This record gives sequence, structure tokens and C-alpha cells, in this order.
Amino acid sequence: MKLRDGGAPQSLLEVVAPIHRAAIEFREEMQVSAGSGTGEDGNGSGTRSSVVTERLTTQEAAQLTGLTDGYWRRLARRGDVTASRSGRRGEWVLDGSSVAAWVADRRDRHREAA
Repeated sequence: MKLRDGGAPQSLLEVVAPIHRAAIEFREEMQVSAGSGTGEDGNGSGTRSSVVTERLTTQEAAQLTGLTDGYWRRLARRGDVTASRSGRRGEWVLDGSSVAAWVADRRDRHREAA
């Protein structure tokens, strides 16, 4: 979904930003509630990744989008979103940009249908 100038469509950027912010907030809440402190990396700067490299669990994607984690696992299995399996249990880890693109595409299709 890149434009000729290498940028992303505005509709995609409108979806990516809130997902990115919510993922950061969710992780910070989880770190603090798990007793790991403030989420600082030792030199005072927060541990925040860029939107392009943001990775989400299916549970995080579900919380951010209102869809179930089972639905996100199905999308990952079918290859509808970029994802990989991680950990001993082989849980799905979703690419945040891919999630945002899928949500933007779904939103655009619903707008066209209306």
C-alpha cells in the first residue's frame, strides 16, 4: 500500500497511529502491573519501537481492534496479515503495520458498501 513517493496512504496512517499508541500503553500497563517498573530502558528513555517494527500478540490486536484473538489467529493462519509463530507454545505474533493495513482495508470496504 505504498504510494509512488514511498509514503503511506493517509487512511493507513490514521489507523496506524492509534494502534501504535494503544499498543505502547497496553505494554506499559502490563509491565507496571507485572512489577517490572516503569518500562524505562535504564538511561531514562522509554522503550518505544517504531510503527514499522511494532509486533503485537493476538490478544493485543484483539484488545486494540475489538475483534477476538481467535479471529486474529485465523487471519494469521490464512496469511491475511503478516505474522510469525514465537515461543515454546508457538503463539502468533502479528506485524503491527500489517494489522493496521488490514483494519484500514476493512474500514474502507465498509465505507464503500454503505
